[in-house]
Amino acid sequence: MVKGVNKAVIEINDTQDSYIERAILFINPDKASHPQNRLKTQANAYLQHTSSDMQSLPAVPKKKKIVIALSMVFSFLGGAAAMYGIFAIIG
Repeated sequence: MVKGVNKAVIEINDTQDSYIERAILFINPDKASHPQNRLKTQANAYLQHTSSDMQSLPAVPKKKKIVIALSMVFSFLGGAAAMYGIFAIIG
């Protein structure tokens, strides 16, 4: 939710990022009187910095994915075996 009606906003339609279609940036009121070219330059620099930070996030190793998948399978099988035992006792 945006409070107030006098907000300086820059909308970037071409983020040059395959995940982000567009970005809306709210300008600090103290800086809103700066030249528009300077604000656009700062906005693009901010988006490039943010994009490079996202690209440097570590990927989950394949081995860890396999371990997670196997633990989920064994948890399911353990639960199923427990339920089978409970129903065998009851029924």
